[in-house]
Amino acid sequence: MALHIEEELADFYFVFQPIFQVNKEGQPQVLKYELLLRSKSHPGFPFQVFQELIATQEHNRQLMDWYFSKISQVLEEKTFAFGFNLDPQQLRFPETLEMLEQLASKFSVANVTVEVTEHYYQNVADMELEIKKLVQTVKKIKGLGFQIAFDDVSSGLNDFELVSQCLGDIDTIKLSLLSFKELSFAEIFWITQTWQKIAVKHQLRLIVEGIDNRQTFDFLLENGIVYQQGFLFGQPLDYLDLEQV
Repeated sequence: MALHIEEELADFYFVFQPIFQVNKEGQPQVLKYELLLRSKSHPGFPFQVFQELIATQEHNRQLMDWYFSKISQVLEEKTFAFGFNLDPQQLRFPETLEMLEQLASKFSVANVTVEVTEHYYQNVADMELEIKKLVQTVKKIKGLGFQIAFDDVSSGLNDFELVSQCLGDIDTIKLSLLSFKELSFAEIFWITQTWQKIAVKHQLRLIVEGIDNRQTFDFLLENGIVYQQGFLFGQPLDYLDLEQV
């Protein structure tokens, strides 16, 4: 099926999922928002269309133009901290870095986080070379003034080996419990504590995602995980719902 990029981009929008920091009284307070890509024609994340868009340099360029427009709107109209996702495949193209450079030249991006997702590259012959390039790209993005997060550590591309190569440039690691939903609390404790120790040692923020029940919230809080994200705190918000923020 042919990709009608103008129609797809017109169909895209961002929703805003809050990330919470739990205070000393055990109350969650909004720390920042994560912009999540959605489509009016596809439920949830439009994975197939998105993969088609980022497969070629020209389509990714058009997608980055859309990103620049929408993210600029948020920066012009809102003051809260937020982050947005970029796939490693997108970071292979110079237009992605150019979009970030344009944002950094026009706005203060100190409170903007670029989240590098865990997805593998498409049709890559030399993975080792691409990883080296990714590490250098992360360094360049950090140099522009953005904060850097690695999404879904322990999953996909974002294993400990990759994270360890970027420890000097990243600010946040995010661990999703959705990848470990069949595990016991004892096993989840082992995984979260491993990444928590890394975060503390290297002065990083660990955000645990996929919090959808009070039991998990309390369990993580008891074990020192104060940065949490998930549907327990409510569904992602539409832009219009953020009028007072």
